[in-house]
Amino acid sequence: MADSGVFQENYDVAIIGGGINGAGIARDLSQRGLSVLLVEKNDFGSGTTAASTRLIHGGLRYLEHFDFALVRESLHERKILLQIAPHLVFPLEFILPVYAGQEYGRAKLKAGMLLYDILSLGKSLPKHRMLSRRRILRLQQGMNPQGLHGGFAYFDCQVPLPERLTLENIRAARQAGALCLNYHRLAGLEVAGDGRWQVRFEDVDTGEQHQAAAGIVINAAGPWVNDIAGLADPRRPRLVGGTRGSHILVANTLGLRHALYSPARSDGRPFFIIPFGRDELLIGTTDIFYDASVDEVRADSLEVRYLISETNHLLPELNIRPEMIRMTYSGVRPLPPAEGKDAGAVTRRHFIKQHETGDDRRAFLSIIGGKLTTYRQLAEEVGDKVADLLSAHLPGSRTAREPLPGIPEQRPWQRRPVRRRTFPELNSDPLLLYGKARRHILEIAGVDSVEKMSPDEILVAEARYCARHEQVRHLDDFLLRRSMWGLRRGKEGDYAGAAAQAMARELAWTDSRMLLEIARYNRILARAFSWQEDTER
Repeated sequence: MADSGVFQENYDVAIIGGGINGAGIARDLSQRGLSVLLVEKNDFGSGTTAASTRLIHGGLRYLEHFDFALVRESLHERKILLQIAPHLVFPLEFILPVYAGQEYGRAKLKAGMLLYDILSLGKSLPKHRMLSRRRILRLQQGMNPQGLHGGFAYFDCQVPLPERLTLENIRAARQAGALCLNYHRLAGLEVAGDGRWQVRFEDVDTGEQHQAAAGIVINAAGPWVNDIAGLADPRRPRLVGGTRGSHILVANTLGLRHALYSPARSDGRPFFIIPFGRDELLIGTTDIFYDASVDEVRADSLEVRYLISETNHLLPELNIRPEMIRMTYSGVRPLPPAEGKDAGAVTRRHFIKQHETGDDRRAFLSIIGGKLTTYRQLAEEVGDKVADLLSAHLPGSRTAREPLPGIPEQRPWQRRPVRRRTFPELNSDPLLLYGKARRHILEIAGVDSVEKMSPDEILVAEARYCARHEQVRHLDDFLLRRSMWGLRRGKEGDYAGAAAQAMARELAWTDSRMLLEIARYNRILARAFSWQEDTER
């Protein structure tokens, strides 16, 4: 994937924001034959998308709020994503334990699990099963036995690198003719002489400015939606009121193979402990109203202590201590404002707001809310809305049936039934997430099998491939969003230096530029560990 497509002065649609929603919308619209411009001020998928719990799931907890339609929609989208992106989305079995004193006992949870199965009729994953206390303790090593009554096992899906899911939607959009630019920010939005929008945008690194006309502007800026909407709507509406969600990663010293989902003991929030990568656990999440700078969001010491405490209660043998944390990350969910509600009770549905422009020659849409699982459905709804606005007889969306471009030609894991276990290929093949690009990485390394490569050789080959083909501009683009190296390694080892040297060969970086990139990456790591400073104060 080259650095950019062909620039033109006029577009049917301009999209502001290159997270999963913006990328999905670009894919849908460009595949319908519209000319599309997308600009993202940071890297693709670097905001809320990267800060998610990395699940493609029906949302078992939404049943608590009787949002059956959202659960049904989510389960339908889960099935689609398993079909169009099987190299990125994997079945994962979850254990839901039932303890004495929980708000919901086994009878109510059983009813919820049955409803979850009913809403996912036609699904490709097994139904839930009840587990005895003894069975749970055998399946989930290190589980707290005190007060444990039993529980349930059910399947949902994991997307270990949603940033690559975003990137493949970007790639599909570009293959259909869209121009998608990372590290370009919206600099201005005015009305052109012909009544359409004049969109000004600039390269955040070089300052180079461009402008283009578009009849429709779609504000898919996530937690920055309010800022972008203010450029088009003088009333400066407050469309989103975000909540912060934080996660930690630690070593999977117990060798857990199943994900764990349980209401948090202290506040009842949904709490996940999820096997991640080859030997890590992803733990989260928090849900706290947030109105500070979205650009500076980070986990604080209270959140980290909360995540450690809840984990150690469920898995006392894991015995996490602060110094064992490999990485933290945090983001802001762009949810609709909900005065007087608990953060966890705010709807995860998406909404498409059409702003008043006073002229039929232009339209401005803002995307509010939504979740990773339903991004494709949201994009299809936006495509239908755009077709109505243009009064055009556009073809319908084909995103539900057309695989993403990285899907491998040979997909043996799709042809066998899902067993009652975790998905093995992701752990045995570190290049699986690259899909069909896997063979190009092997060619760069000069081998025909990943088993013939050391971890250092894999790192270098990945870095060179991504620098060459995946719109990588900075070191952190590769380490945190094209690969899993940064999330899994954190501060451990000198992998950043090795990756920078490999990227320098492809991008013609000077020694000084390489040092600047390493320093930039270290600053990002420092923010991920800045909660330690809170503790020391």
